[in-house]
Amino acid sequence: MWPTQIRSIKNMAVYLLLVLPFFSYANCSKLINDLTLKYHPNVSDKDFSFEDCKVWPEDPSKTIVVLAISKDQDINYAGFDLDVILVNNKNNKVIARNFEKKAITSDAINFTGLSIDTARYYPTAQSRAFGIRLNRSNNSSYFPYEEQNLNLYHFHNNKLTRILSMLKVYLSGGEANDGCIGEFNKIESILSMSAKKTNDFADINVTDKRTKIKIINSEIPNECEDKIIKLKPRKFTLRYNGQKYVIPKINDR
Repeated sequence: MWPTQIRSIKNMAVYLLLVLPFFSYANCSKLINDLTLKYHPNVSDKDFSFEDCKVWPEDPSKTIVVLAISKDQDINYAGFDLDVILVNNKNNKVIARNFEKKAITSDAINFTGLSIDTARYYPTAQSRAFGIRLNRSNNSSYFPYEEQNLNLYHFHNNKLTRILSMLKVYLSGGEANDGCIGEFNKIESILSMSAKKTNDFADINVTDKRTKIKIINSEIPNECEDKIIKLKPRKFTLRYNGQKYVIPKINDR
C-alpha cells in the first residue's frame, strides 16, 4: 500500500472518531425525556404529545428536538404548544429554543404528528435553517382530508427564529360515496433555494405537483378504479419581508 493511501486511511479514521459521537447522539429518547421534564414538568401520561429528535446534518455537533404538547382533554379540539430546541451534543446543553403556545390546533382537522426536515435550507450564505413538518387530517370517509405544513427555523447568532409558518407542502382532499363516484385533488410541493434575494434572504421557489383523481366504475363488475389526471405544475416564490417568508394567497391550497 502506498504511503499516501496509508495517510488517507489514518486521516479518515481520525475524522470518524471525531464525527461519529455527534451523529450518534446516544439516546434521543433520554434527551426528549430530560427536556420535557426541564421545560414541561407538569406533563402527564394523560396529555397528548408528539415529539421528534434528529442530529442536524448541516452541523453534526447539534441535535434538533421538537415537542408538541397539549393538556386539553379532547384531541378533536386540542391546542398544542410547540417547543423547538437545539442542543449541543458535547455537553447536552440547550443552545437555542423557540417556544410557541397553542401553535397548532385541532379543530375538525386533527393534528396527527410531526417530523424534522433537515433538507439544505440556506437563507443566507452564513446561516442555515431546518424545517418542522406538521401533519393534520380528518376522520371522514366521505370527505377525507389530509395536509402537511412546513415551518422553517433560522439559526443565527445563537437564536432560533421561525421564518416560515404553515406552508402547505402536501394536500389531499375530496368527496366520495359508497359507490364508484368520487373526486380528489392532491398537491405535493417541492422547495428549492433561489439565487435571487429579498431583504438579504434567498427567495424560495415552490413547485406544486398537482393531480386530480376520479373514482369511476371498473370494467370488472362491482369494482372501482382510479382515473389519474396530472395537471400542469404551478410555481410561485416565497420572499422574505424582513421578519418572515410571505406565503402568497392561492385559491386551492
